[in-house]
Amino acid sequence: MDVANEEKAKFLMITLILGLSESAVVKPGSLSMEIIEQVSTEVERLSKLTANRMKELVMKKRLELDDICVADPCELLANIDIQMNKSKDEVWSRKEIVDKIDRWLAACDEENWLEYYT
Repeated sequence: MDVANEEKAKFLMITLILGLSESAVVKPGSLSMEIIEQVSTEVERLSKLTANRMKELVMKKRLELDDICVADPCELLANIDIQMNKSKDEVWSRKEIVDKIDRWLAACDEENWLEYYT
């Protein structure tokens, strides 16, 4: 979260105290009701700020998804159909090439066989 250093400094002492054992806290008023209430208020404020930021992120992502989903399903299906037809054409042309190569290899094998046995 974007919190100013001044705001962090206010609560630095509290975070230090929380890390100490009970016997190590010797400064009078370190955990007075006023300080505890300030910390509680700050925690509430930060919780609300976090919730608002999360809502903003959710709305931003939702708008992105809405933009993505704007496309017409019929148009998408038509594009998919076009791509499938192109793929089938490519497969057919490649199949013809592979068949020609197979026939050429078979002819080479036959020629080699004839040379070997004659």
